[in-house]
Amino acid sequence: MTNLWNFLGSILVGLFSMFGVIYTAKSARKEREISINAKIDGLSAQIKALEKKQDKHNSVIERTFLLEKDVENVSSNIEEIRAQLKDSQAEIVSLNQKMFDIREKEVRLEEKVNNN
Repeated sequence: MTNLWNFLGSILVGLFSMFGVIYTAKSARKEREISINAKIDGLSAQIKALEKKQDKHNSVIERTFLLEKDVENVSSNIEEIRAQLKDSQAEIVSLNQKMFDIREKEVRLEEKVNNN
């Protein structure tokens, strides 16, 4: 009978040990899950912050692209205006020459009128 009691005692000790190990493992697992979830939450917050920075960066890139297009348009407009200015300057020189010729003719006419 003592062997039976020893056997039952050993079984009970083994069962309590097994339950203790299972309980400890479950508690450690819960703590690890809590720690991992906290780390995941922190990483999620960092990812969201990076996404905001990426959005700002993309916005800057888009605006820079639009500005470059505007600069190209302005540059082409400036070239057109320069060409028009050259044409206008040529016309002004031509008109000045015509005015000079007209004044010379007026002076000659006045001289003729005064001489007669």
